[in-house]
Amino acid sequence: MQRLEQRHLSVEDFELAVGAPLHADEIAAIGAGDWRYQPLADEQRDAVILDCLKRLETGNYSIAREGDRSRWHAGWRENLDEFTSSRGSVSSLIPKYFRSGIPLRIHKNFAFSLDPEFEIKFVKIFRKGLFRRYLAGFPNIYEFGCGSGFNINTLAEIFPESRIFGSDWVPESVAIIDKMREYQRYNVFGRVFDFFNPDYDFEIEEGSAVVTIGALEQVGDRFGDFLKYLISMKPSLVLHAEPIVEWYDPENLVDYTALAIHRKRNFLAGLLPVLEGEQAAGKIEIIEARRVPFGSTLVEANSILAWRCLV
Repeated sequence: MQRLEQRHLSVEDFELAVGAPLHADEIAAIGAGDWRYQPLADEQRDAVILDCLKRLETGNYSIAREGDRSRWHAGWRENLDEFTSSRGSVSSLIPKYFRSGIPLRIHKNFAFSLDPEFEIKFVKIFRKGLFRRYLAGFPNIYEFGCGSGFNINTLAEIFPESRIFGSDWVPESVAIIDKMREYQRYNVFGRVFDFFNPDYDFEIEEGSAVVTIGALEQVGDRFGDFLKYLISMKPSLVLHAEPIVEWYDPENLVDYTALAIHRKRNFLAGLLPVLEGEQAAGKIEIIEARRVPFGSTLVEANSILAWRCLV
């Protein structure tokens, strides 16, 4: 059986993912971690691909549908209960979809990491670096699809002078943010908001930044109303870290499994070309559009689209 050479992520790898030099805190966290991973080949790689194909065949996936919010009620209720019972433990905010010890996607191949918490540790450092790169200095930051409050807590921690607004389409998320304000005294505020039916009474203040992190993935191609809402509000910056289907390589077998799963689950599709069309029409400017080749077994969820309104 062929065995590929063991590799590891370096500070330079993280900085390439973020697109900028890292803060000393992130560099220290990288230095304290075990970033070794083993790319898979032959039978091991085939076994992961076969598992992906079997999961495709069963079709046992959750898909966001307008009017059906049961999975989000249950999921964020679990985080809310843990956050409340722990009196504000940050670890209780980690979404349950992060699982330890699973095969990861790294540079168009599957890999096993030596640290079972490799994925969540990567995400924590990557998102801090991304937030510091793009969101520093904004007096108001709005996260749409804030879920468990995992990102809201990080934003409030690194930008204590900013007002942080978190929106999601179930009240359990708002309750988490209310508890966060109570326990940590953070400058955070929650509001129920539906991507499919945007509330124009929820105004984004001038000079603000907007962020979505793995939230639009659930809306398929039905992001149009939300995009119209954003453009009408004219935020100074919009930052997306989402799975971008157009960037998978259909000629690469590992990528192709993600492409097929993405389509089967009706994940986000079309945002990149629509934004390119809005840019051609002179409505927005795309600041950055870049694939981040790291993800879980099924998809890459961290690719970057950043843009700003022009009119």
